[in-house]
Amino acid sequence: MGELMTDKRYKGTLMIMGGLSLLSVLGLVVAIFILWPDKDTNEESSTAPVNTSPAATASPSPSATLSIAERRELLAEGSCTDPAAVDRSDPEALIKGFTEIAFCWDSTTDPNTTAAILRAQPLLTEEYYNSLDPNVRNAMSADFLAVSKSKAYTLPVVSFAPEETEEMPEGFIAKDVIVEWTWLGRDGYEYKGGRSLATVAAVEEEGQWAISGMQINSTTSETGMLYGNTNQ
Repeated sequence: MGELMTDKRYKGTLMIMGGLSLLSVLGLVVAIFILWPDKDTNEESSTAPVNTSPAATASPSPSATLSIAERRELLAEGSCTDPAAVDRSDPEALIKGFTEIAFCWDSTTDPNTTAAILRAQPLLTEEYYNSLDPNVRNAMSADFLAVSKSKAYTLPVVSFAPEETEEMPEGFIAKDVIVEWTWLGRDGYEYKGGRSLATVAAVEEEGQWAISGMQINSTTSETGMLYGNTNQ
């Protein structure tokens, strides 16, 4: 717009100079000055006013200002195992800690059970983490829905299944784990939960162990059936 305006001003000036060649120098200067628009006036008219009222100012969401530690406290009321507290030098401790995280679900924030596994990223191999689909269908959707009124979260308890004698390659370990959980509502109501049998594998990477995969072998739960219709 500024270039077009300058071009018009320039042409307008030439027309005056040709048509008014007999005018005095003073008259010509006056004519050019009159045709030249006021710069400040032009800028103000082409700029939309900015609404600086409090109503027009977007306030950041509360969650956007929270630290990672504060968000962890909100998740399942801080009951989920912290990945940073898991001992990666001990493969069995790693498997147990990872499984506790993977089954710590919060019905107010998690769209599916995979969301809990993703929170264990610091404990996972890069290949395993990249294989996870955050948008996968929630296999426990009936349970999540049944406890949603109480904004409930799970309290998982992990134990190792009886071991079977099987030789493993060096730097690799796989353990069968049993996970049992209940749902605790933020209103204090406790729901009957479920039980899963899973196989969790880990590999050694530069002196530290990392989870390389988890296979759910079986899951039983009555939460959706017991509370789906009455919700308490």
